[in-house]
Amino acid sequence: MRIWLKRIGIVFLVPVILILLVFIVLYIPPIQNVIVRKATDYISGMVGMDIRFDLLRLSFPLNITAHNVYVTNPASHDTLLYLNKLTVGVGLMPLLNGNIAVNGVRLEAVDLNTGSLIDGMIVKGHVGDVFLKADSVSLPAEYALLNNVTLSDADINLFMCDTTAADTSTSEINWYIDLRRVEFRNVSFRCQMPCDSIYLDLNVDEAELSDGVVDLGKEAYGAFGLQLNAPKIFFGTDLDEPALGFDVSHIFLSDVHLVLDSLYYGVGNNIRAVLREGRAVDRSGIDIRSLTGSIESDSVRIKIPDFSLQTVFSILKLQAFVPWSAIDSVNPIDFMSVDMSGSIGKKDVMLIAGEMPKNIQRYYPDTSLQVRLGANGNIADIKLEKLEVSLPRAFHLDLTGSVQSVINEQLRTGNFHCDIHTYDMDFVAG
Repeated sequence: MRIWLKRIGIVFLVPVILILLVFIVLYIPPIQNVIVRKATDYISGMVGMDIRFDLLRLSFPLNITAHNVYVTNPASHDTLLYLNKLTVGVGLMPLLNGNIAVNGVRLEAVDLNTGSLIDGMIVKGHVGDVFLKADSVSLPAEYALLNNVTLSDADINLFMCDTTAADTSTSEINWYIDLRRVEFRNVSFRCQMPCDSIYLDLNVDEAELSDGVVDLGKEAYGAFGLQLNAPKIFFGTDLDEPALGFDVSHIFLSDVHLVLDSLYYGVGNNIRAVLREGRAVDRSGIDIRSLTGSIESDSVRIKIPDFSLQTVFSILKLQAFVPWSAIDSVNPIDFMSVDMSGSIGKKDVMLIAGEMPKNIQRYYPDTSLQVRLGANGNIADIKLEKLEVSLPRAFHLDLTGSVQSVINEQLRTGNFHCDIHTYDMDFVAG
């Protein structure tokens, strides 16, 4: 009986011993080098890129370290990606259950230049450090749970060459990714728009995205929270100098703070965003103390049910309902509606206008400019139902009218009726 028990024990021990021997052999550097060369050649052929590195080591239990990783385009021999160091730690026990638990992935000193690899865009830049932790990655289910992703010390440039580039992808990607927390620290991002001089320049001190979702199968992306602190955001053109005062072609914001409660983007123009808190200072000196609102969009219309902007001296409120068909350049149908109201303080009027004669600045009434606007229609025929502008004790203006063929410079026509009453306008003459 003991002999049979001993033999049965040996039978069960043999696979365990073989597995241990395999692990021991894998940790021997010369054998690692042979396996790495084979694996690298296989992966390079599969992705169509040349991959090489100076050193790769595996340590117990499943910790991989690679130094000086190069990914090059075999056709042009251009370096697409360079990593100074790559560190990967994988949990051993979850693998036995067919699951991948990534204890940590760290990429250090990353240089990126996609060149002509991606149709319609070029991405260039440097990333100092990227860290990723994933409790669960299931290849058969195409699911990943990323507990933490951190990107820091990055300078990234995105150049959009052609937004109409054809989609050459042939295989479906149905991965569903849960993003519990994504952090950005000291990140600069610049986006150049296609065939235009307009660009976005963003410098981020800190940003955090929480409870995010990336559904590649449905092409849907969202998050339940986003906080951003940016010392500088620029949107506009660099072809000319900014005008004095507020200039929509040169929007330069500093000390930007944004808090979004929810954010979603999906196919069919499905967009939802709720801005709970916003602060910024414009180049002109306008100090935005509160910026709140929401936006909803689907395949039929875009809706702004509430939007509020408050500065130290002013307040503006906006509501809008715009069917996509109302701005169809070929066959505009349906009607949009826009309502705006607000009061603009003297200080902000001077900041918006820029340089004004000192006499006007001195004698301009120390009261707020009242504004009310209502419009509806479509790009074939927009009706200005009302535009009321009033500066108490100075003037009151009522303007109504309509504009036809709004986007056609050759056919555009319009008619307006203006009713203005003036009172004490001595400040104009100083």
